[in-house]
Amino acid sequence: MKNKYSYSNSPISWLLTLVFFITSTSLSLLSGCTNSSGKSVAEEKSDQSVQYQTYCNERYGYCVDYPDFLIPQGESDNGDGQQFISENDEQKLWVYRDAKMDMMTGDLLSLRQAYQDDCQSKLEVTKKELFDNYYFIKGKTNEKSTFSQYSILVNNDYFTIYFEYPHRDDKLFNGIGKKVSGSFNIGMNIESRDEFPTFLFHFLNECFYENNFNRLLHDKSDRLAPYIDKEMGVQRYYALGTIPKLFSRSDNFGFDEHTDFETKPEAGGEYSLLYLDTDTMICDLDFDGYSKLYYHSTDKVPDIVINFETFEMAPVQLPYQDAAIMVVYLPNRFNNPRAFYFIETPSGWKLAFVDDTLCGG
Repeated sequence: MKNKYSYSNSPISWLLTLVFFITSTSLSLLSGCTNSSGKSVAEEKSDQSVQYQTYCNERYGYCVDYPDFLIPQGESDNGDGQQFISENDEQKLWVYRDAKMDMMTGDLLSLRQAYQDDCQSKLEVTKKELFDNYYFIKGKTNEKSTFSQYSILVNNDYFTIYFEYPHRDDKLFNGIGKKVSGSFNIGMNIESRDEFPTFLFHFLNECFYENNFNRLLHDKSDRLAPYIDKEMGVQRYYALGTIPKLFSRSDNFGFDEHTDFETKPEAGGEYSLLYLDTDTMICDLDFDGYSKLYYHSTDKVPDIVINFETFEMAPVQLPYQDAAIMVVYLPNRFNNPRAFYFIETPSGWKLAFVDDTLCGG
């Protein structure tokens, strides 16, 4: 089973085109009204063309994206979530903190028990999947409508994302469901979420484009200084043989005779920053030279081997507990991804780790 959702951070749900300046544009709310063809907005859209806005719940501290043709109805009286409905009332979304407990004891249900109870309560289930910290159920509510439900367990709280829509919209909402459920995160506030693209824009222009990052890191360049936390520093994952290790400045970051100190990426005047779905295969990313870059939120950095005989792994200890983490994928000279991990510190976003072990390096 895989762990899909991060617990202490929130993704940015925008596609940003950065032309060496950043423009902040608020998305307008599009109603789901019919157009000149008589079809609803939902019927006219494909999952690639759907635009999203973000809903953040103050009481429970979670954020989630929603399709802009679904209209927010206002938070529930107890502040646990909100409903979103299309103009014609045919497509609906509920997002809320879900009380799933044993009615006899009052204890929180295990993920498996909650999953089984939800499956049994549905009229007709056509698909169901149980993962490490969430489950997915899909089926029919009646002869005309389909439902899909994602229920996520986070720190002894359940959160549910529930869709209802006509059968004809199934293909569209398959894509929407993956995007919305993949955007769910808890713990990062709106301000820090909005600050990351601006921070990253400056980092890319100062330390990536027209520069060799390895050279800057090796030489302790002043260009990097504003982007590094003095307490954390920067560490680099690198495999000298078959086992990845974590190197710091005292180890020269693991740089060797194979390290590229020459390549200086060029954006060709424009580059795009795209948010990754959680199911995306990292090794299949298309960087289109150096003009497409990718990122997503995560709840941890890669583990390290602490016993090279038993290959026992352990998590990396960070100085800032429960800090938000973003990982950005940038291409190396062979067009393979390098992962740059940025952590939100008391003084803002800072670069903490570079992973050069992905996809064969």
